[in-house]
Amino acid sequence: MRSRSRSRSQSADKVSMRCVFPYEDGGIIIGLRGAHLSKLRRAVQAVDWRISNETNDRQDRILVVRGTVGDIAKAFCELAEHFISQGMYVDYPPQTRGRGSKEVDVSRPFIPIRLLMPHKTCGAIIGQKSETLINTRINCAARRVYVYRERIADSRERVVEVVGTPKSIARVMEVLGEQVARTLTNDQAESDLYIPERDGLRKFLSKQGVPRSRVSLESLKSSNSDKSTKETTEATGSSSRKNSERKRSRSRSRSASRSQSPVNDRSNSRSRSRDQGRHRRSSRRHRRHSHSRSQSRSESRSRRKRHSSKQDRDGRRSSRHTGRNRRSRSRDSESSRSASESRSPSRSRNARSSKRRKSRGVGREKTETNDRTNHESVEDDHPMDTSPDSNKPNGSEIFTDSAVGDSVWTKSEVAVVADQNAISGGSW
Repeated sequence: MRSRSRSRSQSADKVSMRCVFPYEDGGIIIGLRGAHLSKLRRAVQAVDWRISNETNDRQDRILVVRGTVGDIAKAFCELAEHFISQGMYVDYPPQTRGRGSKEVDVSRPFIPIRLLMPHKTCGAIIGQKSETLINTRINCAARRVYVYRERIADSRERVVEVVGTPKSIARVMEVLGEQVARTLTNDQAESDLYIPERDGLRKFLSKQGVPRSRVSLESLKSSNSDKSTKETTEATGSSSRKNSERKRSRSRSRSASRSQSPVNDRSNSRSRSRDQGRHRRSSRRHRRHSHSRSQSRSESRSRRKRHSSKQDRDGRRSSRHTGRNRRSRSRDSESSRSASESRSPSRSRNARSSKRRKSRGVGREKTETNDRTNHESVEDDHPMDTSPDSNKPNGSEIFTDSAVGDSVWTKSEVAVVADQNAISGGSW
């Protein structure tokens, strides 16, 4: 009976503490084929160590330590020592302000432990106006003990962050376990626990304003190398500054010595006067060139304007001349048309008279030939008489006219000529 009661009391005193780590820090806890985790189990055998081994999608690691409050404190101290032995720590600046800043343990590097507590149990940790939380940090000489207001992801758990040396972490865990031991198991059973997600802790802390360098652990080698690089850069920068200051001081001393000596003053004054003279000459040349350029530009512009004005005037004159020529041509054409119209009847008359005259000459030749032939025939048949009427041929009358000439005309020809003269308005 006594053994059963002791076992029940021991099971009732046991508490399970849940803490979350990034994916990279989980590998340090487990080690190659679980070597580190088995080492931790051997170091603290009174505690049950369990860690999530889901490696899909780089999910966060959740470590569950179950045991009594004292054993849990020892287990977390051993875990902090393991991180330091692996050369891992978190870079937190030293606390210079606030209550308990002098009591912070700085003998060892700082290690962060982030516990997952139900929302109901956080009130016992914080206390009224955060008095309990502040007293825990001061009494345990920890660097940081803080409870974030928001819940992580879609759960009802809040993150309680503990930062300090292994000894300070063991003290804090013991105090927190005593504060929460009565209600922790019931609250965990009733609340929705955090399910690991990919970079869930990083996202949560980034929302809370925590820098990336404080989320996961860093190696001491890289920090030492960074410090050495910083020191070297600072040393080189200081040496370069010293060299530059020395050069400046030397140049100043030389300039002062030159200014004090009278010979140097004369040489300096001469060089200055020469420089001034050169500057004046160059400025004059520049002015002349600029003036000549401006004059040439103005002349070219005036020439262009004159040329364009001349072209415009010539175009106007040519247009005027072309208009005048067109007008004179039209007038000449109109006058020629009117003259041709006025002269057309006289021309037609002249053409008709010329045709008639030509026809007269042809008719005369024909009549002369006919008369000659007839006369010859008459002479052969009827010999000429010596009487005054012997010159008249048979059946015809012969006329003579001084205007026409001494040619012989028949009666028919005289009648035709008379008609033509009557038409043309002439006289016989």
